[in-house]
Amino acid sequence: SLAKGWNDPEIGGVWSNSTRSILFLPSPQENSLGNVCFHFWITTMTNSPSEDWPFQIFINDHRAMPKTRYVGSGPYEISASSYLPDRKTIEIILEGPRPRSPRSIGAGNDVRQLSFILHSIQITKTCDGDLPASNHKLPG
Repeated sequence: SLAKGWNDPEIGGVWSNSTRSILFLPSPQENSLGNVCFHFWITTMTNSPSEDWPFQIFINDHRAMPKTRYVGSGPYEISASSYLPDRKTIEIILEGPRPRSPRSIGAGNDVRQLSFILHSIQITKTCDGDLPASNHKLPG
């Protein structure tokens, strides 16, 4: 569930309206407990291909990836590994760039304060690439 720092969901995902947004997910089935990888598909609110922005992830009160800077809007696949203990819910905190309105950067008439859009999340047993985090810009 979207706990704090989110706008209403839209067709392409859900926009964060804060630098710090929190969500809760049910734990995966028992055979997925232990070390797992979370894959987040993120696009940020920028209209400059050279603008850089910060992003980091906390899972169950532990830093799942170091603060990393990205360039341009994305979309990016951001992966973070974490140990999942036997618990009913997973708390995920996503920290991104300062929110701003699309109107303020000349990207439309929307006046909502937007930081980044979370397109989707996938949980797998391992991360592809180096642990604890691998970052890949998606094509397109």
